[in-house]
Amino acid sequence: MKSLITIFVLYSFLLFAQSDTTIPSFPDVIRTTKTKNHKRISSTRLFAEIPEHFSSNESYLHPGYTAHTTSKHYIGFLVTYCSDEVRGLRGKSWSEVLEYFGEVRPRELRSELFIEQKVVTVNGYEGRYREYYQRGKHHLHLYFGNDDFAVQIEASTHLDSIAAIKEFRKIMQSVYYDEDDTLGLSEFPDTLVTEKTENHQRIKGTKLFAIIPEYFTKCENINQCFVENKKGCDCSIEFDENSFSRSIAKFADSKVEWDKSLESKYKSPVNFHSAPFHKKRIVINGFRGLYIESFTVNSSGNDYYSIRLIFGNDDFSAKIRANTPLDSEEAKNKILEIMKTVYFDKDFYMDELTDENFDFDKTITGLRHKGWPNQYRYSNYQKSNPESNGSFMVFKPIELEDYTREQIQDVFYQNVKIYEHETYKRENLELIETKINNYNAIIQTADGDFYDKETLFYHAILYNDSQAILMSACGDLNKREEWLTKFQKTLESVKFK
Repeated sequence: MKSLITIFVLYSFLLFAQSDTTIPSFPDVIRTTKTKNHKRISSTRLFAEIPEHFSSNESYLHPGYTAHTTSKHYIGFLVTYCSDEVRGLRGKSWSEVLEYFGEVRPRELRSELFIEQKVVTVNGYEGRYREYYQRGKHHLHLYFGNDDFAVQIEASTHLDSIAAIKEFRKIMQSVYYDEDDTLGLSEFPDTLVTEKTENHQRIKGTKLFAIIPEYFTKCENINQCFVENKKGCDCSIEFDENSFSRSIAKFADSKVEWDKSLESKYKSPVNFHSAPFHKKRIVINGFRGLYIESFTVNSSGNDYYSIRLIFGNDDFSAKIRANTPLDSEEAKNKILEIMKTVYFDKDFYMDELTDENFDFDKTITGLRHKGWPNQYRYSNYQKSNPESNGSFMVFKPIELEDYTREQIQDVFYQNVKIYEHETYKRENLELIETKINNYNAIIQTADGDFYDKETLFYHAILYNDSQAILMSACGDLNKREEWLTKFQKTLESVKFK
Protein backbone atom coordinates (compact mmCIF):
# COMPACT_ATOMS: atom_id res chain seq x y z
CA MET A 1 0.00 0.00 0.00
CA LYS A 2 2.87 2.38 0.88
CA SER A 3 4.43 1.73 -2.52
CA LEU A 4 1.20 2.71 -4.27
CA ILE A 5 0.96 5.92 -2.27
CA THR A 6 4.60 6.70 -3.06
CA ILE A 7 3.98 6.17 -6.81
CA PHE A 8 0.91 8.37 -6.71
CA VAL A 9 2.73 11.19 -4.86
CA LEU A 10 5.67 11.08 -7.26
CA TYR A 11 3.36 10.98 -10.27
CA SER A 12 1.27 13.86 -8.96
CA PHE A 13 4.43 15.85 -8.40
CA LEU A 14 5.55 15.09 -11.94
CA LEU A 15 2.26 16.41 -13.30
CA PHE A 16 1.60 19.41 -11.14
CA ALA A 17 4.76 20.58 -9.37
CA GLN A 18 6.32 22.48 -12.24
CA SER A 19 4.48 25.48 -13.67
CA ASP A 20 5.40 24.67 -17.28
CA THR A 21 3.89 21.20 -17.02
CA THR A 22 0.87 21.98 -14.88
CA ILE A 23 -2.38 20.37 -16.02
CA PRO A 24 -5.40 22.15 -14.53
CA SER A 25 -8.51 20.36 -13.40
CA PHE A 26 -10.84 19.28 -16.22
CA PRO A 27 -13.59 21.89 -16.64
CA ASP A 28 -17.01 21.20 -15.16
CA VAL A 29 -18.73 22.76 -18.17
CA ILE A 30 -17.71 22.41 -21.82
CA ARG A 31 -19.20 24.78 -24.38
CA THR A 32 -18.15 24.39 -28.02
CA THR A 33 -19.31 25.38 -31.47
CA LYS A 34 -18.68 23.47 -34.67
CA THR A 35 -16.04 25.07 -36.85
CA LYS A 36 -14.30 24.29 -40.12
CA ASN A 37 -11.54 22.62 -38.11
CA HIS A 38 -13.89 20.01 -36.70
CA LYS A 39 -13.78 16.53 -38.22
CA ARG A 40 -16.70 14.13 -38.28
CA ILE A 41 -15.96 11.06 -36.13
CA SER A 42 -16.55 8.12 -38.43
CA SER A 43 -20.17 8.03 -39.62
CA THR A 44 -21.67 9.71 -36.57
CA ARG A 45 -23.04 13.09 -35.47
CA LEU A 46 -19.99 13.67 -33.30
CA PHE A 47 -17.33 16.18 -34.35
CA ALA A 48 -13.95 17.00 -32.82
CA GLU A 49 -10.74 18.84 -33.62
CA ILE A 50 -8.29 16.00 -34.34
CA PRO A 51 -4.62 16.98 -34.87
CA GLU A 52 -3.17 16.09 -38.26
CA HIS A 53 -0.52 13.80 -36.80
CA PHE A 54 -3.21 11.37 -35.54
CA SER A 55 -4.09 8.55 -37.92
CA SER A 56 -7.65 7.24 -38.08
CA ASN A 57 -8.54 3.58 -37.64
CA GLU A 58 -12.18 2.72 -38.33
CA SER A 59 -13.74 -0.45 -36.96
CA TYR A 60 -15.73 -2.52 -39.47
CA LEU A 61 -16.98 -4.91 -36.80
CA HIS A 62 -18.06 -2.16 -34.40
CA PRO A 63 -19.86 0.57 -36.37
CA GLY A 64 -19.65 4.03 -34.86
CA TYR A 65 -16.23 3.34 -33.33
CA THR A 66 -13.10 5.20 -34.40
CA ALA A 67 -9.60 5.26 -32.96
CA HIS A 68 -7.14 8.08 -33.60
CA THR A 69 -3.59 7.07 -32.82
CA THR A 70 0.05 8.04 -32.99
CA SER A 71 2.93 5.67 -32.32
CA LYS A 72 2.48 5.97 -28.53
CA HIS A 73 -0.89 7.56 -27.90
CA TYR A 74 -4.47 6.50 -28.41
CA ILE A 75 -7.90 8.11 -28.26
CA GLY A 76 -11.03 6.20 -29.18
CA PHE A 77 -14.58 7.38 -29.87
CA LEU A 78 -17.74 5.30 -29.65
CA VAL A 79 -21.15 6.78 -30.44
CA THR A 80 -24.20 4.61 -29.84
CA TYR A 81 -27.84 5.38 -30.49
CA CYS A 82 -30.61 4.38 -28.13
CA SER A 83 -33.76 4.57 -30.24
CA ASP A 84 -35.66 1.41 -31.19
CA GLU A 85 -34.84 2.02 -34.85
CA VAL A 86 -31.19 1.13 -34.30
CA ARG A 87 -31.41 -0.95 -31.15
CA GLY A 88 -29.58 -3.84 -32.79
CA LEU A 89 -26.45 -1.68 -33.03
CA ARG A 90 -26.90 0.58 -30.09
CA GLY A 91 -24.46 -0.88 -27.56
CA LYS A 92 -24.90 0.89 -24.19
CA SER A 93 -27.66 3.43 -23.68
CA TRP A 94 -26.84 6.57 -21.68
CA SER A 95 -28.35 5.11 -18.50
CA GLU A 96 -26.25 1.98 -18.98
CA VAL A 97 -23.15 4.12 -19.52
CA LEU A 98 -23.84 5.90 -16.23
CA GLU A 99 -24.28 2.58 -14.48
CA TYR A 100 -20.99 1.37 -15.99
CA PHE A 101 -19.19 4.56 -15.02
CA GLY A 102 -20.49 4.57 -11.46
CA GLU A 103 -21.24 7.53 -9.24
CA VAL A 104 -18.33 6.47 -7.04
CA ARG A 105 -15.16 4.56 -7.73
CA PRO A 106 -16.25 1.12 -9.08
CA ARG A 107 -15.11 -1.94 -7.18
CA GLU A 108 -13.16 -3.37 -10.10
CA LEU A 109 -11.03 -0.20 -10.25
CA ARG A 110 -9.88 -0.17 -6.62
CA SER A 111 -6.27 -0.79 -7.60
CA GLU A 112 -6.23 2.37 -9.71
CA LEU A 113 -5.00 5.74 -8.61
CA PHE A 114 -7.65 8.31 -9.42
CA ILE A 115 -6.54 11.77 -10.36
CA GLU A 116 -10.00 13.13 -10.98
CA GLN A 117 -13.61 11.94 -11.30
CA LYS A 118 -16.53 14.34 -11.65
CA VAL A 119 -19.89 15.20 -13.13
CA VAL A 120 -19.58 17.48 -16.17
CA THR A 121 -21.80 19.11 -18.76
CA VAL A 122 -20.96 19.03 -22.48
CA ASN A 123 -22.97 21.59 -24.42
CA GLY A 124 -25.89 20.99 -22.11
CA TYR A 125 -25.64 17.19 -22.13
CA GLU A 126 -25.09 15.37 -18.85
CA GLY A 127 -21.64 13.82 -18.64
CA ARG A 128 -18.94 12.20 -16.56
CA TYR A 129 -15.19 12.67 -16.61
CA ARG A 130 -12.62 10.33 -15.08
CA GLU A 131 -8.83 10.45 -15.12
CA TYR A 132 -6.62 7.86 -13.47
CA TYR A 133 -3.33 6.00 -13.50
CA GLN A 134 -3.10 2.24 -14.04
CA ARG A 135 -0.32 -0.15 -15.04
CA GLY A 136 2.06 2.51 -16.27
CA LYS A 137 -0.59 4.32 -18.33
CA HIS A 138 -2.44 7.58 -17.92
CA HIS A 139 -6.14 7.15 -18.79
CA LEU A 140 -8.77 9.77 -19.57
CA HIS A 141 -12.50 9.04 -20.03
CA LEU A 142 -15.22 11.46 -21.09
CA TYR A 143 -18.81 10.19 -21.41
CA PHE A 144 -21.94 12.22 -22.19
CA GLY A 145 -25.37 11.76 -23.74
CA ASN A 146 -29.12 11.65 -23.20
CA ASP A 147 -32.05 9.32 -23.88
CA ASP A 148 -31.25 9.30 -27.62
CA PHE A 149 -27.50 8.74 -27.76
CA ALA A 150 -24.37 8.06 -25.75
CA VAL A 151 -20.82 9.19 -26.46
CA GLN A 152 -17.85 7.37 -24.94
CA ILE A 153 -14.39 8.87 -25.43
CA GLU A 154 -11.42 7.06 -23.93
CA ALA A 155 -7.74 7.95 -24.25
CA SER A 156 -4.50 6.55 -22.88
CA THR A 157 -0.83 7.45 -23.02
CA HIS A 158 2.44 6.89 -21.14
CA LEU A 159 2.98 8.49 -17.75
CA ASP A 160 5.68 10.84 -18.96
CA SER A 161 3.65 12.12 -21.92
CA ILE A 162 2.40 15.34 -20.36
CA ALA A 163 2.09 16.95 -23.79
CA ALA A 164 -0.11 14.06 -24.95
CA ILE A 165 -2.32 14.35 -21.86
CA LYS A 166 -2.84 18.04 -22.60
CA GLU A 167 -3.55 17.19 -26.24
CA PHE A 168 -6.17 14.60 -25.29
CA ARG A 169 -7.87 17.05 -22.95
CA LYS A 170 -7.89 19.65 -25.71
CA ILE A 171 -9.52 17.14 -28.11
CA MET A 172 -12.12 16.19 -25.49
CA GLN A 173 -12.91 19.85 -24.82
CA SER A 174 -13.45 20.40 -28.57
CA VAL A 175 -16.14 17.74 -29.08
CA TYR A 176 -19.45 18.80 -30.53
CA TYR A 177 -22.50 16.58 -30.97
CA ASP A 178 -24.76 17.91 -33.72
CA GLU A 179 -28.32 16.66 -33.16
CA ASP A 180 -29.48 18.36 -36.34
CA ASP A 181 -26.85 16.79 -38.57
CA THR A 182 -28.55 14.73 -41.28
CA LEU A 183 -25.56 12.39 -41.67
CA GLY A 184 -25.80 13.15 -45.37
CA LEU A 185 -28.90 10.95 -45.64
CA SER A 186 -31.17 11.55 -48.59
CA GLU A 187 -34.90 11.87 -48.94
CA PHE A 188 -36.46 9.09 -51.00
CA PRO A 189 -40.11 9.32 -52.11
CA ASP A 190 -42.64 7.41 -50.03
CA THR A 191 -44.42 6.36 -53.21
CA LEU A 192 -42.56 5.74 -56.47
CA VAL A 193 -44.34 5.20 -59.79
CA THR A 194 -42.18 4.17 -62.76
CA GLU A 195 -42.84 3.06 -66.32
CA LYS A 196 -40.74 0.81 -68.54
CA THR A 197 -39.32 2.72 -71.49
CA GLU A 198 -37.08 1.95 -74.46
CA ASN A 199 -34.16 3.22 -72.36
CA HIS A 200 -34.68 0.55 -69.71
CA GLN A 201 -32.50 -2.53 -69.80
CA ARG A 202 -33.36 -5.82 -68.15
CA ILE A 203 -31.04 -7.00 -65.38
CA LYS A 204 -29.81 -10.46 -66.33
CA GLY A 205 -31.51 -13.26 -64.42
CA THR A 206 -34.35 -11.06 -63.21
CA LYS A 207 -37.59 -9.37 -64.20
CA LEU A 208 -36.11 -6.07 -63.05
CA PHE A 209 -35.56 -3.24 -65.50
CA ALA A 210 -33.64 -0.01 -64.90
CA ILE A 211 -32.01 2.83 -66.80
CA ILE A 212 -28.27 2.26 -66.35
CA PRO A 213 -26.06 5.18 -67.53
CA GLU A 214 -23.47 4.33 -70.16
CA TYR A 215 -20.63 5.20 -67.80
CA PHE A 216 -21.65 2.25 -65.57
CA THR A 217 -20.16 -1.06 -66.73
CA LYS A 218 -21.04 -4.60 -65.67
CA CYS A 219 -18.81 -6.20 -63.08
CA GLU A 220 -16.86 -9.20 -64.32
CA ASN A 221 -18.12 -12.54 -62.97
CA ILE A 222 -21.12 -10.88 -61.30
CA ASN A 223 -24.20 -10.86 -63.51
CA GLN A 224 -26.17 -8.14 -61.77
CA CYS A 225 -23.57 -5.61 -60.58
CA PHE A 226 -22.65 -2.34 -62.29
CA VAL A 227 -19.72 -0.07 -61.41
CA GLU A 228 -19.14 3.53 -62.45
CA ASN A 229 -16.20 3.38 -64.83
CA LYS A 230 -14.89 6.89 -64.24
CA LYS A 231 -11.33 6.90 -62.99
CA GLY A 232 -10.96 7.26 -59.25
CA CYS A 233 -14.61 6.58 -58.42
CA ASP A 234 -15.74 3.56 -56.44
CA CYS A 235 -19.49 3.63 -56.96
CA SER A 236 -21.48 0.43 -57.52
CA ILE A 237 -25.07 -0.82 -57.70
CA GLU A 238 -26.16 -4.44 -57.54
CA PHE A 239 -29.53 -5.97 -58.38
CA ASP A 240 -31.04 -9.18 -57.07
CA GLU A 241 -34.48 -10.66 -57.65
CA ASN A 242 -35.80 -14.01 -56.50
CA SER A 243 -39.17 -15.44 -57.35
CA PHE A 244 -41.01 -17.53 -54.80
CA SER A 245 -43.31 -18.94 -57.45
CA ARG A 246 -40.76 -19.46 -60.21
CA SER A 247 -38.60 -22.51 -59.50
CA ILE A 248 -35.09 -21.04 -59.42
CA ALA A 249 -32.07 -21.00 -57.14
CA LYS A 250 -32.48 -21.31 -53.39
CA PHE A 251 -36.14 -20.24 -53.50
CA ALA A 252 -37.13 -23.29 -55.53
CA ASP A 253 -39.54 -24.65 -52.93
CA SER A 254 -40.04 -21.48 -50.90
CA LYS A 255 -43.19 -19.57 -50.15
CA VAL A 256 -43.05 -16.70 -47.68
CA GLU A 257 -45.32 -14.07 -46.26
CA TRP A 258 -43.71 -10.89 -47.57
CA ASP A 259 -44.48 -8.56 -44.65
CA LYS A 260 -43.13 -10.98 -42.04
CA SER A 261 -40.00 -11.61 -44.10
CA LEU A 262 -39.42 -7.89 -44.54
CA GLU A 263 -39.82 -7.13 -40.85
CA SER A 264 -37.64 -9.98 -39.60
CA LYS A 265 -34.79 -9.56 -42.06
CA TYR A 266 -34.52 -5.77 -42.00
CA LYS A 267 -35.54 -5.04 -38.42
CA SER A 268 -32.03 -3.85 -37.57
CA PRO A 269 -29.20 -2.43 -39.69
CA VAL A 270 -26.85 -4.90 -38.05
CA ASN A 271 -27.44 -7.02 -41.14
CA PHE A 272 -25.31 -4.50 -43.03
CA HIS A 273 -22.66 -3.81 -40.34
CA SER A 274 -23.82 -0.22 -40.63
CA ALA A 275 -23.94 2.86 -38.47
CA PRO A 276 -27.09 4.95 -37.72
CA PHE A 277 -29.40 4.96 -40.65
CA HIS A 278 -32.53 6.25 -42.30
CA LYS A 279 -35.22 3.61 -42.85
CA LYS A 280 -38.76 4.02 -44.07
CA ARG A 281 -41.56 2.08 -45.70
CA ILE A 282 -42.15 2.80 -49.36
CA VAL A 283 -44.40 1.67 -52.20
CA ILE A 284 -42.99 1.08 -55.70
CA ASN A 285 -45.61 0.64 -58.39
CA GLY A 286 -47.93 -0.85 -55.78
CA PHE A 287 -45.34 -3.21 -54.27
CA ARG A 288 -44.56 -2.79 -50.58
CA GLY A 289 -40.97 -2.25 -49.54
CA LEU A 290 -38.28 -0.45 -47.56
CA TYR A 291 -35.71 2.21 -48.30
CA ILE A 292 -32.60 2.00 -46.09
CA GLU A 293 -29.68 4.40 -46.16
CA SER A 294 -26.76 4.25 -43.76
CA PHE A 295 -23.02 4.34 -43.37
CA THR A 296 -20.81 1.30 -43.65
CA VAL A 297 -17.09 0.73 -43.31
CA ASN A 298 -15.40 -1.72 -45.66
CA SER A 299 -12.52 -4.04 -44.74
CA SER A 300 -10.04 -1.34 -45.82
CA GLY A 301 -11.44 1.09 -43.26
CA ASN A 302 -13.08 3.40 -45.81
CA ASP A 303 -16.44 5.01 -45.07
CA TYR A 304 -19.26 4.50 -47.59
CA TYR A 305 -22.90 5.35 -47.93
CA SER A 306 -24.79 2.07 -47.99
CA ILE A 307 -28.13 2.30 -49.80
CA ARG A 308 -30.73 -0.50 -49.96
CA LEU A 309 -34.01 -0.62 -51.82
CA ILE A 310 -36.17 -3.68 -51.09
CA PHE A 311 -39.65 -4.34 -52.41
CA GLY A 312 -41.89 -7.24 -53.41
CA ASN A 313 -44.85 -9.37 -52.42
CA ASP A 314 -45.53 -13.01 -51.60
CA ASP A 315 -44.36 -14.05 -55.08
CA PHE A 316 -41.03 -12.25 -55.46
CA SER A 317 -38.39 -10.24 -53.64
CA ALA A 318 -36.34 -7.50 -55.29
CA LYS A 319 -33.24 -6.04 -53.65
CA ILE A 320 -31.05 -3.24 -55.00
CA ARG A 321 -27.83 -2.58 -53.09
CA ALA A 322 -25.39 0.27 -53.66
CA ASN A 323 -22.27 1.76 -52.10
CA THR A 324 -20.97 5.26 -52.77
CA PRO A 325 -18.00 7.17 -51.32
CA LEU A 326 -18.82 9.17 -48.21
CA ASP A 327 -17.33 12.35 -49.67
CA SER A 328 -19.17 12.20 -53.01
CA GLU A 329 -22.67 13.60 -52.98
CA GLU A 330 -22.61 13.47 -56.79
CA ALA A 331 -21.99 9.70 -56.79
CA LYS A 332 -24.82 9.09 -54.33
CA ASN A 333 -27.23 11.15 -56.42
CA LYS A 334 -26.34 9.07 -59.49
CA ILE A 335 -27.25 5.90 -57.60
CA LEU A 336 -30.54 7.38 -56.44
CA GLU A 337 -31.36 8.38 -60.02
CA ILE A 338 -30.90 4.76 -61.10
CA MET A 339 -33.01 3.43 -58.22
CA LYS A 340 -35.83 5.77 -59.11
CA THR A 341 -36.07 4.14 -62.57
CA VAL A 342 -36.44 0.56 -61.28
CA TYR A 343 -39.36 -1.34 -62.80
CA PHE A 344 -40.48 -4.90 -62.05
CA ASP A 345 -42.31 -6.47 -65.00
CA LYS A 346 -44.37 -9.24 -63.42
CA ASP A 347 -45.76 -10.24 -66.84
CA PHE A 348 -42.34 -10.72 -68.45
CA TYR A 349 -41.98 -14.42 -69.25
CA MET A 350 -38.75 -16.04 -68.21
CA ASP A 351 -37.55 -19.35 -66.88
CA GLU A 352 -34.26 -20.57 -65.48
CA LEU A 353 -32.63 -20.63 -68.94
CA THR A 354 -33.82 -17.28 -70.29
CA ASP A 355 -30.40 -15.70 -69.81
CA GLU A 356 -28.34 -18.81 -70.54
CA ASN A 357 -26.60 -19.58 -73.84
CA PHE A 358 -28.63 -22.73 -74.44
CA ASP A 359 -32.14 -24.13 -74.21
CA PHE A 360 -33.85 -27.52 -74.56
CA ASP A 361 -37.27 -29.13 -74.50
CA LYS A 362 -38.12 -29.53 -70.82
CA THR A 363 -41.33 -31.45 -71.47
CA ILE A 364 -39.69 -34.64 -72.79
CA THR A 365 -38.66 -36.14 -69.45
CA GLY A 366 -41.34 -34.59 -67.26
CA LEU A 367 -38.66 -33.78 -64.67
CA ARG A 368 -38.99 -30.50 -62.77
CA HIS A 369 -36.33 -27.86 -62.29
CA LYS A 370 -35.09 -27.89 -58.71
CA GLY A 371 -32.29 -25.33 -58.76
CA TRP A 372 -28.61 -26.04 -58.21
CA PRO A 373 -25.51 -23.81 -57.78
CA ASN A 374 -23.85 -23.02 -61.13
CA GLN A 375 -25.84 -25.67 -62.95
CA TYR A 376 -29.40 -26.73 -63.75
CA ARG A 377 -30.86 -29.80 -62.07
CA TYR A 378 -34.15 -31.46 -62.98
CA SER A 379 -35.66 -34.34 -61.01
CA ASN A 380 -38.84 -36.08 -59.93
CA TYR A 381 -37.87 -35.99 -56.25
CA GLN A 382 -40.63 -35.23 -53.77
CA LYS A 383 -40.12 -34.89 -50.04
CA SER A 384 -43.32 -36.82 -49.40
CA ASN A 385 -42.11 -39.72 -51.56
CA PRO A 386 -38.42 -40.64 -51.03
CA GLU A 387 -38.73 -43.42 -53.60
CA SER A 388 -39.22 -40.74 -56.27
CA ASN A 389 -35.52 -39.81 -56.12
CA GLY A 390 -34.59 -42.29 -58.84
CA SER A 391 -34.36 -40.06 -61.91
CA PHE A 392 -32.71 -36.72 -62.55
CA MET A 393 -30.64 -34.82 -65.09
CA VAL A 394 -28.14 -31.99 -64.71
CA PHE A 395 -27.04 -29.44 -67.32
CA LYS A 396 -23.90 -27.40 -66.82
CA PRO A 397 -22.59 -24.74 -69.27
CA ILE A 398 -18.83 -24.93 -69.79
CA GLU A 399 -16.52 -21.98 -70.53
CA LEU A 400 -13.11 -22.77 -72.06
CA GLU A 401 -10.34 -20.70 -73.58
CA ASP A 402 -10.25 -23.04 -76.59
CA TYR A 403 -12.92 -25.54 -77.45
CA THR A 404 -10.53 -28.16 -78.80
CA ARG A 405 -11.38 -31.86 -78.86
CA GLU A 406 -8.69 -32.56 -76.26
CA GLN A 407 -10.03 -29.99 -73.81
CA ILE A 408 -13.60 -31.14 -74.37
CA GLN A 409 -12.64 -34.75 -73.67
CA ASP A 410 -10.79 -33.75 -70.52
CA VAL A 411 -13.84 -31.87 -69.21
CA PHE A 412 -16.14 -34.75 -70.14
CA TYR A 413 -14.15 -37.45 -68.33
CA GLN A 414 -13.64 -35.27 -65.26
CA ASN A 415 -17.41 -34.95 -65.06
CA VAL A 416 -17.92 -38.71 -65.49
CA LYS A 417 -15.48 -39.38 -62.64
CA ILE A 418 -17.77 -37.51 -60.27
CA TYR A 419 -20.17 -40.43 -60.62
CA GLU A 420 -17.50 -43.15 -60.64
CA HIS A 421 -17.52 -43.70 -56.90
CA GLU A 422 -16.72 -47.16 -55.62
CA THR A 423 -20.34 -47.60 -54.60
CA TYR A 424 -21.50 -47.02 -58.18
CA LYS A 425 -21.11 -50.43 -59.79
CA ARG A 426 -21.27 -50.23 -63.58
CA GLU A 427 -21.67 -52.55 -66.51
CA ASN A 428 -22.76 -52.44 -70.15
CA LEU A 429 -20.66 -49.31 -70.61
CA GLU A 430 -20.92 -47.79 -74.10
CA LEU A 431 -19.07 -44.72 -75.44
CA ILE A 432 -19.78 -43.02 -78.77
CA GLU A 433 -18.76 -39.80 -80.55
CA THR A 434 -21.28 -38.41 -83.00
CA LYS A 435 -22.95 -35.33 -84.47
CA ILE A 436 -26.26 -33.96 -83.19
CA ASN A 437 -27.81 -31.01 -85.04
CA ASN A 438 -24.36 -30.11 -86.42
CA TYR A 439 -22.93 -30.07 -82.87
CA ASN A 440 -20.18 -32.44 -81.81
CA ALA A 441 -21.20 -34.89 -79.10
CA ILE A 442 -19.60 -37.44 -76.79
CA ILE A 443 -22.05 -39.81 -75.10
CA GLN A 444 -21.47 -42.52 -72.51
CA THR A 445 -24.14 -44.86 -71.14
CA ALA A 446 -23.84 -47.53 -68.46
CA ASP A 447 -25.95 -49.61 -66.08
CA GLY A 448 -25.21 -49.81 -62.37
CA ASP A 449 -26.15 -48.98 -58.82
CA PHE A 450 -26.61 -45.45 -57.58
CA TYR A 451 -27.19 -45.20 -53.83
CA ASP A 452 -28.43 -48.81 -53.79
CA LYS A 453 -30.82 -48.23 -56.67
CA GLU A 454 -30.53 -49.89 -60.07
CA THR A 455 -29.79 -46.99 -62.37
CA LEU A 456 -29.19 -46.06 -66.00
CA PHE A 457 -26.28 -43.57 -66.28
CA TYR A 458 -26.31 -41.17 -69.22
CA HIS A 459 -23.42 -38.69 -69.68
CA ALA A 460 -22.97 -36.38 -72.66
CA ILE A 461 -21.19 -33.25 -73.77
CA LEU A 462 -22.40 -31.18 -76.70
CA TYR A 463 -20.08 -28.57 -78.19
CA ASN A 464 -19.04 -26.44 -81.15
CA ASP A 465 -16.16 -24.04 -81.70
CA SER A 466 -17.27 -21.58 -79.00
CA GLN A 467 -19.75 -23.27 -76.66
CA ALA A 468 -20.16 -26.45 -74.65
CA ILE A 469 -22.77 -27.97 -72.36
CA LEU A 470 -22.48 -31.00 -70.09
CA MET A 471 -25.43 -33.30 -69.45
CA SER A 472 -25.47 -35.94 -66.70
CA ALA A 473 -28.59 -38.01 -66.09
CA CYS A 474 -29.76 -41.01 -64.12
CA GLY A 475 -32.93 -42.98 -64.71
CA ASP A 476 -34.70 -46.00 -63.26
CA LEU A 477 -32.98 -49.08 -64.72
CA ASN A 478 -36.23 -51.01 -64.54
CA LYS A 479 -37.48 -48.60 -67.23
CA ARG A 480 -34.18 -48.47 -69.09
CA GLU A 481 -35.43 -48.06 -72.64
CA GLU A 482 -37.98 -45.47 -71.65
CA TRP A 483 -35.41 -43.30 -69.87
CA LEU A 484 -32.72 -43.86 -72.49
CA THR A 485 -35.10 -42.61 -75.17
CA LYS A 486 -36.10 -39.58 -73.06
CA PHE A 487 -32.48 -38.62 -72.38
CA GLN A 488 -31.48 -39.03 -76.03
CA LYS A 489 -34.39 -36.92 -77.28
CA THR A 490 -33.66 -34.28 -74.64
CA LEU A 491 -30.03 -34.06 -75.77
CA GLU A 492 -31.19 -33.80 -79.40
CA SER A 493 -33.44 -30.87 -78.43
CA VAL A 494 -30.55 -28.80 -77.06
CA LYS A 495 -29.92 -25.60 -79.01
CA PHE A 496 -27.21 -23.02 -78.45
CA LYS A 497 -28.39 -19.42 -78.66
